Amino acid sequence: MESERFIAQALEEIQKGQVDKRHPFRFTALGTVDDRKSAQRMVVVRSCDLLGKTLQIFTDRRSKKVKEITDAAVVSLLFWDAGSKLQIRIQCLAEVLTEQASAQASDGHLKDYNSSKSPGSGIENYAQVEYKETFNTEFFTVIELHIQNMDVLLLGHPEHRRASCTIDQNRQLSESTWLVP
Repeated sequence: MESERFIAQALEEIQKGQVDKRHPFRFTALGTVDDRKSAQRMVVVRSCDLLGKTLQIFTDRRSKKVKEITDAAVVSLLFWDAGSKLQIRIQCLAEVLTEQASAQASDGHLKDYNSSKSPGSGIENYAQVEYKETFNTEFFTVIELHIQNMDVLLLGHPEHRRASCTIDQNRQLSESTWLVP
């Protein structure tokens, strides 16, 4: 198998997370940097465009990750499937989309981005989270992640496999190579 095909199969697995809500790649760890400190959190991957090599996540515009991305657009993603022992590490350039964001939200998601207070605000106890009566689109935000580099590792018997690649200006896999695991 060529390294390009191995990496393409990994991207296809990420895309499966959009169809199958139980797929391990439905969720990913998103890493950002704020004031020289790294921050990570789990996010839901809402879309995966194989041709454009982009992913999308939803968030509240008031969240800390939006400021972190605005200050430093380079982010990382970490996917892990314990069943198949597949790890995918991705470096992306993140873009906060403000225009068409509310059109992409389904009714089931809207409440999550409509709290009265900003995410991370202090409250006395968890039951004090309040949501606005009507949905306000000003807080709902889409973050588009433009894949720049990928590193794919499959732990297996009798051997492990690892490959990396860069995504070129035409959004194509380039500089794909096998690596020592």
